[in-house]
Amino acid sequence: MEIKLDVLISTCIKQRKPWPRISWIGQEKEAVFLLDDKRINEINLASGKTKKKLPRLQSLLKNVVVLTTSRNGAWLAGILKTGELFLWNKDQDCLKIVPATEESRKIVAAAQDCLMKLYLYVSGDGRKALLTTPTACVLLWESTEHESTSSHKNSSGRWTQILPDESVMLPSIEEKEIGVHAAFLQNEILGDCCLCSFVFYSGECLVLTFLVLQWHENSFKYVSSLPYQIHWVQQTCSLVDLVPHCVSIKSRGALLCAFARDGLLLAVAINQTDPMATQILFLNTLNFVTVLGSLKGCSSKSSTVPSKFIRSYWVGDMSWTPDSLFLACMLKRGSLVLLTCMGELLTLITSGCSVEFGPAEFIPFHPLITCRQQHHFCQDSSQSLGSSASENDLMRQRFSVASHSRLPYLIVSDGYMITVLKFPNNLSPSGFIRTLLLDSTQRLENIRQNLLNSESKGRLLGVRSLLSLKASLFNHAQNQSSGFSTVPKFLEEDTTEMNEKTTDLLDYEEDSDDEKQFFTSPSSSCSQRMHSFVGKADQGHLEFASMFDTIHAKENKKDKLSVELYSIQRNLIGAWQIGISKNMEERDKLLNYTVNCIIHFFNILRFVKCSSLSHDTSLNKPVKNSHWMHYVLKYFQQCLTVLSWHSRASLTGHVAKLTLQTLKLMLTQQQDQSFSKNLLACFCLLKMVSHTLSSMCILQYENSFASPHVNSLMELDSLTVPVFLVLDENTTQQLSSLKSLLTEPPQAVNHDAKTEKRLMVLWQLLYKKVVWYQMLLNRKVNKNAEEESVVSSLISHIQATLQSSGVTLEQHLKINSVSG
Repeated sequence: MEIKLDVLISTCIKQRKPWPRISWIGQEKEAVFLLDDKRINEINLASGKTKKKLPRLQSLLKNVVVLTTSRNGAWLAGILKTGELFLWNKDQDCLKIVPATEESRKIVAAAQDCLMKLYLYVSGDGRKALLTTPTACVLLWESTEHESTSSHKNSSGRWTQILPDESVMLPSIEEKEIGVHAAFLQNEILGDCCLCSFVFYSGECLVLTFLVLQWHENSFKYVSSLPYQIHWVQQTCSLVDLVPHCVSIKSRGALLCAFARDGLLLAVAINQTDPMATQILFLNTLNFVTVLGSLKGCSSKSSTVPSKFIRSYWVGDMSWTPDSLFLACMLKRGSLVLLTCMGELLTLITSGCSVEFGPAEFIPFHPLITCRQQHHFCQDSSQSLGSSASENDLMRQRFSVASHSRLPYLIVSDGYMITVLKFPNNLSPSGFIRTLLLDSTQRLENIRQNLLNSESKGRLLGVRSLLSLKASLFNHAQNQSSGFSTVPKFLEEDTTEMNEKTTDLLDYEEDSDDEKQFFTSPSSSCSQRMHSFVGKADQGHLEFASMFDTIHAKENKKDKLSVELYSIQRNLIGAWQIGISKNMEERDKLLNYTVNCIIHFFNILRFVKCSSLSHDTSLNKPVKNSHWMHYVLKYFQQCLTVLSWHSRASLTGHVAKLTLQTLKLMLTQQQDQSFSKNLLACFCLLKMVSHTLSSMCILQYENSFASPHVNSLMELDSLTVPVFLVLDENTTQQLSSLKSLLTEPPQAVNHDAKTEKRLMVLWQLLYKKVVWYQMLLNRKVNKNAEEESVVSSLISHIQATLQSSGVTLEQHLKINSVSG
């Protein structure tokens, strides 16, 4: 899948020190700001000039410990050395100061004493804030002011310390690799909540500890002693179970995590010493269903990487696009990577501002630059550059990526330069589905034409062309309106205010005392080299990382047909996932298109060779019936796994249609002496769908403590979507042996399960086919005992399913009453 990115701006930041973060602040009066934990400057993207002084904040910045912005960009928040919290709204130029409490003072003081990083998160309305340490010492602030209250210098509110459950494992202060992220969310699925994650290693396991705060609805605010529920939950993942295997790395930056903007996914970057093992986990926050996304070597061309460069292949920063379609990752070698939420790398093409790259998976916008001095040429190149050495180099490049909260813009930076990228206008969820389906239909049609020209022509009479579907998709894509035609304010050149007071490389009259001390301090290892790059030219060599790397992801060698089939498979599962998870225009129509493409894909697979379907077999002949059905069941299971990511009852109709069409395809397969395998596969298919649907859309009643001093829970008269609910492993059907499904006696299904009853028509269809085949077997002279045994067991199991749902197997004549 290819995506074209327009390079709108590529400019230098006219300051000496690098900036680790870039963020949009404001909504009506939006601007781009450079941030680190203690500094903030506004930048004009067109010129690269910065405005250092923000009148409202100038007196506070000298005592700031950590700065952050809300996810919608409306608020800037910070914690001061005194433990106070400040909130600044740029649009209203409104500054609020929240008084400190004893707990906030202690946390800030302890963090400064042991050089521990603090994490601060603020809600989109500026009425909630979460302060936490890497060791899960959590403070929550909530505003008690009325929402319509105008800006005040001092803001009233309450601080609450959130104590962890004894049942969960927490990271210790010695752990360096801890990944922390939190998000305040408000949507129809999760309601009003805050999710916070702590990711770390314990032995040979990856531990994910979560804090969930769910606020009650207005009608239940005063029922409980607290206006929210507190829920701690933990999940562990064995490193040896990951593919490829991972090892525990106790180093700063080894683990990163980021919640999607809708809160339904958590991305966890697992950086490894072997770039081929570095991967990203996409974890569903509702039920822990996880998908692995490989970075395919992180652009490493060599199989062995010198240890001094290992960290440069790590993921340095991550950001989700506005609609949570893609995860943007910035590697510490300066390359941008885009992944779908199914873990697939996207192929990127860039153009504009003389930045022409691609098609490629890794785009080196800001290559890592290292200076190798002459007296170091003979040193061991394998000497490791650890996280401590990296932290001490204050002038190192600081790679970051930031996605706009509403618009299709992306900013990548190395701390010294900024590149602004724009996604295509039609890259909405519906537009992306159309692109995936158009690509899939073209590939399927090409495969069909190749098969027609081969010896399989006579067998392909039942495979229809997809040209009409392709035409419909193309027309919809052409008619889709293009948005974001106006240039946003942050891209316009400011010719007034920005020119009044700016700083460039030679003008540092406005430097703070800390910055002046930094530049004059003899202990700074990099201060001399920053005074003059030219002066260093005769002392060493500048090495650009991307010059020695590949920009393409490593792929296993496969034949062309295998690559095509794999691309179609990933495209269709991606389109299915987006259609299931996103609310968008014409979702039903697009899901119908997706179902048609999946069925066409299943149909085409009957005529390809086994070596193109599976990497585990070396057979080079047309697919056997059993191989084809096994592949279809495995792929169908992936579709059901996606369904368990996003439980929506309204989508059951599309699942039923996909099941029906797949069922018909299996039943119309060649009816040879082993037709019971077809029937058994259909039985397995319906069992998988039944298990999945019966576990979907299970709402739970809210619970709350009856009083502050009593731990007894009471059940509220409101339903909520459970978060971090571990799925029952029994709901996942194993496909290792289809016949094992018949070894257990028939079990009655739940009479109250409406989702089961929606499949009764399909169960009846299968039952009639099995009864028909049994009658066919009875007429044969040469009996097949194995076939008869399988069919007899199938009839018993299907009868049990139908009868327990109240379905009558035989049609009885109605007896009319006669009067007289």
